[in-house]
Amino acid sequence: MAVHTISPDTPVATMPPIISTAEIRARAAELLDELLPPFASDAACLEHPELEFFPERRRGLDPMPMMKAAKAVCAGCLVRSDCRQYAIDQAIDHGVWGGDSAVVRVAERRDAAWREREGIKAKPRRR
Repeated sequence: MAVHTISPDTPVATMPPIISTAEIRARAAELLDELLPPFASDAACLEHPELEFFPERRRGLDPMPMMKAAKAVCAGCLVRSDCRQYAIDQAIDHGVWGGDSAVVRVAERRDAAWREREGIKAKPRRR
């Protein structure tokens, strides 16, 4: 990354281009669209930026109330099963995805691996 030093007598033609805040926001939105899975635009969590879907355990802070609030939003989400399956397929071991915590998803992947090794058909998950 080039570092530009600008002084009062620097010719305008040699100054680095200035990007507006609107351009930065537009590009950030484009990048976010590229990074998010296809179902994400219909996810209920996007309407709740005030909630923590990725709470961390910190000294003096219990993440359970935050997780319960996030799971309540997931309960009414139209893309809940897609979200949950995405997190399992991508081995995402943090946060609430599709109404499940990381602990539940890790156990699900472990059980699926065991069933595959043993040649046992998976039972459909009841919700």
